[in-house]
Amino acid sequence: HIEHIRLAFSALDELNLDKLIVIPTYISPHKIGKSVSSGIDRLNMLKHAFRGNEKIEVSSFELDKEGVSFTYQTILHFKNLYKNCQIFFLMGSDMLENFPSWKNPQIIVDNATLVLTKRKGSGFNDEILKQIAYKNYGAEVLTLEFEGKDVSSTKVRVYNKLGLDLSAFVPLAVSDYIKENNLYALKEQTEIYKKILEQRLTEKRYY
Repeated sequence: HIEHIRLAFSALDELNLDKLIVIPTYISPHKIGKSVSSGIDRLNMLKHAFRGNEKIEVSSFELDKEGVSFTYQTILHFKNLYKNCQIFFLMGSDMLENFPSWKNPQIIVDNATLVLTKRKGSGFNDEILKQIAYKNYGAEVLTLEFEGKDVSSTKVRVYNKLGLDLSAFVPLAVSDYIKENNLYALKEQTEIYKKILEQRLTEKRYY
């Protein structure tokens, strides 16, 4: 969504990056058993979102590899690819809180600099999390000045299911792709409930 895009451009600027690589997962370890859009659809939406920016690359590495996407494997892949470069890994405060449960977290911090991204109203104390990361792994964690608004991917999916305008959340090219490919569509039974609500509520109340 738009906040992810703003975050990407902010990271390019604040960290003075030569390249920013955006990588959709094949299967996230934290989303096993959950319903998500197909890998090719997420890849295509990212390409639409970042089209035209030479410094941003959308990589299919984890999709091509298949299986559960472990961050340490991805970090090692790109560290090997860019041997003489400093690698940064952007992550939300909520991700850092759960970092000890990740597979091989020490390998991640040994090969990449962690960079926290803030989201308004997240409720996480970044400084405490950074102190814990340093104590447990010797990790010096950076924080971007950019603070994103509270927009969730779930909200985008729900708005689309209900036929509401997505322009405040995603670029037009992404919105068009979602509609053209019938992503996140309502199931038949839910469509019936939606029509009943539309008939019984005022337009403002329904929204």
